[in-house]
Amino acid sequence: MKNYHIVKNGASAGPYSIEQLKFQNLLPETKVWYEGLPDWVEAKTLPELAPMFQPVMQFSPAPQPKSSIDWKLIIWMVVIIGVLGSVGTFFYNNSFNINDFSTEEQYLRKNWKRLVQVGIEHAEKKTDQGGFKSITIAVFNNMSQPIEEVKVELLYQMADGTPGNIDTLIFNNIGANKKVLLSAPDSFQGVKIEPNIFAIRCDAIKLNYQ
Repeated sequence: MKNYHIVKNGASAGPYSIEQLKFQNLLPETKVWYEGLPDWVEAKTLPELAPMFQPVMQFSPAPQPKSSIDWKLIIWMVVIIGVLGSVGTFFYNNSFNINDFSTEEQYLRKNWKRLVQVGIEHAEKKTDQGGFKSITIAVFNNMSQPIEEVKVELLYQMADGTPGNIDTLIFNNIGANKKVLLSAPDSFQGVKIEPNIFAIRCDAIKLNYQ
């Protein structure tokens, strides 16, 4: 077994075994000698001591990769898809298509209430207390077939919400995709007019609703 001498604080110290040298705070340039060496040498040149001066590897934990998933974006996408799905369902459930019926006649008979509409073209209030003059009512035929007759009921609503007088107008021979206007008699009461179709006859599609 080798016994090593070292130069420590300018003087020779030792002998030390190789295990003892590990606690002597050797530097790579520390002078070392043992019996058999012709002269003092630096510690780093001796193969058995060189491992003492190899740098200690520092291992740092590998950085965790950032998640590539943007959860906020996913949440917004889910919300948007949900809204669009609800809107699409609403329009699907409230839409109608002529292809759902075997014939155009069936389609028009089923959907005439959507295709034939009534509205107030013009009306002037007589006084703030009620009454109307210059009343013009319009019936719109959005069907592809002419209508022989449409009966419209005009309900005059009073200020307290109760119904007032009721007038009836009869529209005749309304062409396909046409609008027909008809004047109504003046009313001496009511603050609101509510027109409503209560009867229709269309021979082309065998419709006679009363």
